[in-house]
Amino acid sequence: MKKPTFLILLLLSSSFNITSPAQAFVKMGNPETVEIKGIALSSSAQIDEKSAPLKRVAQGLRQKKVVLAWFSVYVAQFFSNSPVDLKSVAAFKESLLKGLPVVVTMTFVRDVDNEKIVEGFKEVFKENKIDSEMTAYKNYLDAVKASGDIKDRQVFTFVFQQEKGKESVHFQTRGKELFAVNEQPGGTISNFLSMWLGKPVDSGLEQLQEQVLKP
Repeated sequence: MKKPTFLILLLLSSSFNITSPAQAFVKMGNPETVEIKGIALSSSAQIDEKSAPLKRVAQGLRQKKVVLAWFSVYVAQFFSNSPVDLKSVAAFKESLLKGLPVVVTMTFVRDVDNEKIVEGFKEVFKENKIDSEMTAYKNYLDAVKASGDIKDRQVFTFVFQQEKGKESVHFQTRGKELFAVNEQPGGTISNFLSMWLGKPVDSGLEQLQEQVLKP
């Protein structure tokens, strides 16, 4: 018998947040007049009430080519309070890692079948030699899969933090935190950032990276 979706989400929230209480849901700053595909870019992202808002430092549109047609999928936004290096994708990624915490959001501009998103993340992990069967990445992919099909204007929010050399990653959507890993070794956040800033799996991701590097 198939488990109800709400029960799956309840199990996820209890099983994946195993090392600390849930991260407060990220509060987005006021929308700006600049838009990408009808999505107003946010001026900032605040992780919790005690932390300073992070400034938006980059953005880009993820598209996917199917046969001969291009389809817009989501708008990515990157938030940090540290100086970022826009000379290259690798330099930008490294500057984010040096300036944690970082928030990344994905605002979808169309309905998307959940399995397509999961397979897309798996493809990126494979291309960047990241073992998606390792616990942290497998649990993340399971959380995305269990969250259901994606709706137009739905937001995926990722919080990347570091404390005393240990890294944490939180994934939130629809007002819930569905995945968290804490006290992870160095390199964990870098691997997750590869979903956008790693070796691109197609020309659509290349275009996103090109847009990210524009001041």
